[in-house]
Amino acid sequence: MATRARPATDWLWWVALGLLIAPGLSLVLRLAGGGLGARPLHSALRATGDWALWLVLLTLAVSPARVLLRWPWVVGLRRALGVAAAAYATLHLLLYCQDENWHLGFIASEITLRFYLSIGTLALLMLLALAATSTNASQRRLGRNWKRLHALVFPALLLSLWHDFLEAKADISAVVLLAGFSCWLLAWRLLPAGRRERTVVLVTLGVLSGLAAALSEAGWYWIAVGVPPQRVLATDLSFAFGPRPAAVVALAGLAAALAAAVRRLLRRPG
Repeated sequence: MATRARPATDWLWWVALGLLIAPGLSLVLRLAGGGLGARPLHSALRATGDWALWLVLLTLAVSPARVLLRWPWVVGLRRALGVAAAAYATLHLLLYCQDENWHLGFIASEITLRFYLSIGTLALLMLLALAATSTNASQRRLGRNWKRLHALVFPALLLSLWHDFLEAKADISAVVLLAGFSCWLLAWRLLPAGRRERTVVLVTLGVLSGLAAALSEAGWYWIAVGVPPQRVLATDLSFAFGPRPAAVVALAGLAAALAAAVRRLLRRPG
């Protein structure tokens, strides 16, 4: 989740840092002002968990942005994104501890006995290990093992998604959206290097990622609630209440394919 590369300009790095800090500051102010509803800690818990996951996804989105859009400057933001993801995940755990009034014995037993808490804690430990070794000094000291260690970002992402699915109640739209984008980012990395920029491949990847999001939503409702999968899939095809998460994922994938195609056209000699 880190790299030696630096952003193209110092101001860009500072802008990115401000944007990463802003949600946390906003949360503190809303907590202090009573603006998080009847269960403020619960709302803050959900928010910090979602932010941590989105930041992990943005960290993984750096490589596609660099390759497809020819944006080398985004590589310099990867370290800040990864460290921020670990910070928000840590805040997520601290808020949970506060919600349990810092009864550490009870908290430890809950983490041990409740599966969704166990895998969430494991994901946090992975993110902390990545953040702690995200410096240039760590890269030099670990050598080849540094890349192996930082491959932990992938199981950390999958465990975080699993934790989020298990923790979700009636509405899982947010986690389905995260799962769909995760499918795109992980599948893109599995493509042969020579095919990662081909329009037809990117279009197919976008459609399949949207389908994966739809199937994950249908499968969850079927297993957790007993709703027939065909009913959920039929809802995904309806835009009566706006686009469903699966549609958003597919459209985002198609937008990535279009952006990459336009970039190639603009760079083509006249």
